[in-house]
Amino acid sequence: MARVGLVIVPLRRRRILPLLSGVGVATAVAAAALLGVGAAPAAASVIRADVDDFTFESFDAQYYLSAEDDGAARLRVVETIVAEFPDFDQNRGIVREVPRFYQDVPLGVDVTSVTDAAGNDVPWEEETNDEYLSLALGTDDYVYGEQTYVIEYEANDVVRNFADSGGDEFYWDINGTEWAQPFGAVTATVHVDPALTDSLTGEARCYVGGYGSEEECDIQQGSATIVIPGQSAQPGQTLSFAVGFDGGTFVQPELAKDSWIVQIAPWVLTVLVALIAIAALAIRFRFLGNAPGKGIVIPQYSVPRDLDPLLAGLIVDRVKPSMPAQFLSLAVNGMVTVVDRSPESGANDSEYDLVAVTTDGATPRELEVMRALFGDVITPGEKVSVDKLGSTVGARLHALYAGAGVESIRRGLRGTPTVPHKRNILIAGGILIALHVLIVVFTAVSDAISWKPVTFGIISLALYGFSYVILTPPQRLNAKGAELKEYLLGVRDYLDLAEKDRMRVLQSPDGALRGQTDDHGAILTLHEKLLPFAVLFGVEREWSKQLEFDYEAAHQAPSWTDSPLDARRIGFLVGGISAGSNRFVQPISSSSGSSWTSGSGSSFSSGSSGGGFAGGGGGGGGGGGR
Repeated sequence: MARVGLVIVPLRRRRILPLLSGVGVATAVAAAALLGVGAAPAAASVIRADVDDFTFESFDAQYYLSAEDDGAARLRVVETIVAEFPDFDQNRGIVREVPRFYQDVPLGVDVTSVTDAAGNDVPWEEETNDEYLSLALGTDDYVYGEQTYVIEYEANDVVRNFADSGGDEFYWDINGTEWAQPFGAVTATVHVDPALTDSLTGEARCYVGGYGSEEECDIQQGSATIVIPGQSAQPGQTLSFAVGFDGGTFVQPELAKDSWIVQIAPWVLTVLVALIAIAALAIRFRFLGNAPGKGIVIPQYSVPRDLDPLLAGLIVDRVKPSMPAQFLSLAVNGMVTVVDRSPESGANDSEYDLVAVTTDGATPRELEVMRALFGDVITPGEKVSVDKLGSTVGARLHALYAGAGVESIRRGLRGTPTVPHKRNILIAGGILIALHVLIVVFTAVSDAISWKPVTFGIISLALYGFSYVILTPPQRLNAKGAELKEYLLGVRDYLDLAEKDRMRVLQSPDGALRGQTDDHGAILTLHEKLLPFAVLFGVEREWSKQLEFDYEAAHQAPSWTDSPLDARRIGFLVGGISAGSNRFVQPISSSSGSSWTSGSGSSFSSGSSGGGFAGGGGGGGGGGGR
């Protein structure tokens, strides 16, 4: 009969592997036997269980708690761990992982010895990571059956003061939750230094189970000794105890998160960055505003021909209404005519067209506006609907705002000012931001969990960015531009004047009509030219009423429209052009279309008087086989 070999691929996860020991091995051997041919020796030689596939008979911890001369808690620990290994080649010893921190405080764990049951030294290797001091106990030789490991180590700052109870507490996990093996019995004894026994409150609790379990276990407190008789623990379960002392019995360690670097320095740095932002604001208002001009505004009845509404709107900070004003400027200057498509409708329902007439006499920017409306080749008689401008036309028109800005600089109306102290302010702010970064790095390296460094750092960074932006030199009006602004404000004042006051301006020594105020045609021509600027300054409704009067007095119809227009509908017409164009003169916009995990940790609430849970203390940890 042919020989049949049985091969089982070893699984590595500790929660599954216990199935391969005992019953698993017996089942495999029995199966091989049924298949025949001395399979038992062969199967035993090929079946390999995981190194975590064993049990612990017991875990006993002796804690010797005392206080240093400076009042800090000092703990000596003797752990006696009895393991039961299988009788085949699987384990060379165990791994014991002791936590290095308790509530973010380093414990300074120092291993002094590792021995066996007879007191003989057991070789061990030490390795540290972010959380644990890992001890690999044993040699490269396999071990079988019952093995005892006695680990002795010391730790500092093991007692905490809990705000909810007001007392100090030795709150500790015995075996810890990070074991894949069961324990037959977990026991512990706390030996309190005689100098501390008067500080014991008599409050003590024991908890058992997985992390977060509130199930209590037995604890016996004597005058200087606290005994946890113990009980069995399944994989992932621990016993934890909490022993209460009077508040102030032990000097509390200074947590990195409570240091002035974490608690005070970020706030101070943010205040300094805020002061820098205030200084930047002061510089902005003092040095980066528009030039003051002459400080005198005189009513003006006309506007220079080469000063179009787009440029004027930029100078007087009236950019939005400058485009409809520009359309009307084209009309009153004879380059387009306005056609009312629904002369019988109300103001809100009116629809209007612009019809190209000529480009003769157009300024460069007027020509750009015409090309944006009618295309690069302008044909007289071509028509566009003001209320139906497409997005492409609207974007091209919107780009002309920037062209007005360039024109203002070319004409010497605006310029970039020098910013005093900008370099020094930004360097100072940069240093403060760098200090914020160093504090954040410090908190990360020292595990000083606190919201202040990051929060105040973000606020400071925002303030620094604000300072940088407001110190970026804007284009501002220089003296020439300021004088032009005062001139345009004079035009606004003229538009706001009552009829008799406007006549007084026209009859002044510099007036256009020099007393010929009965020349209604001349007045009408003058007032028509000001219509775009009435739109610019938002007084088109009032000015339209003035034009209605002028047309009736001069017995003329508007020169800038071919519609059979009643003079009383001028306000409707002008308002419709303004509203319709503003809806479409817009840039084209486009749109496009970490996990944090945390494990179990120690409790920040007291446990000696109830309210604690298994795994909520310091110490504990875990381990496994090797």
